[in-house]
Amino acid sequence: MPSLGPRETSRDRLVRAAALLVDSGGGADLTMEAVATAASVSRATAYRHFSSRHELVLHLVLLAAEDLAADCFRLMEQAHGSREKLRVTFDHVMLTAVESERIKLLVELGMSPTPETVQEWTERVLGQVVKDGQAAGELRTDLETDEILQWLGEELIAMVRMTHRDFDFLMRRSHNFVLPAVYSSHEPPRRGRKK
Repeated sequence: MPSLGPRETSRDRLVRAAALLVDSGGGADLTMEAVATAASVSRATAYRHFSSRHELVLHLVLLAAEDLAADCFRLMEQAHGSREKLRVTFDHVMLTAVESERIKLLVELGMSPTPETVQEWTERVLGQVVKDGQAAGELRTDLETDEILQWLGEELIAMVRMTHRDFDFLMRRSHNFVLPAVYSSHEPPRRGRKK
């Protein structure tokens, strides 16, 4: 296993070993013992850093979320307008969810990041996009920015949990239902049925 450098800690080695195990073979081979062996540390050291397999998986997913945020920021730099920025972000998150062994493992284990963690990620990645979209008239102004961000965060986590679905299904759901719910319209919102 190549070293990250002289300052690599046993925790770093454990995380890197776990990521390699999950990314190459899914979650079946991810046991604390296997991770400790792959990281060349004792089982006791592994448990000192991570109290359980679940904690280690959650840590891997949070690291992946940071990489995902960086990818989304890069994609949004090339997009024009808030609607397109939301679309490329949702598309990339859905593609990552479908392809990521880490996220699949998280879902298989019945785990999920806390709603607060998802909301924090959504606000950090999409907060300015939503504010700019409201200011430009692209996104709804009858809702508070926080309400839109909460909706988007809830929908992101719901769609990530659907890793059993294919990318096309998730993309259609995103493009036809989730994102249009926050787009502005030149027509006033309809209240009830016409008589």
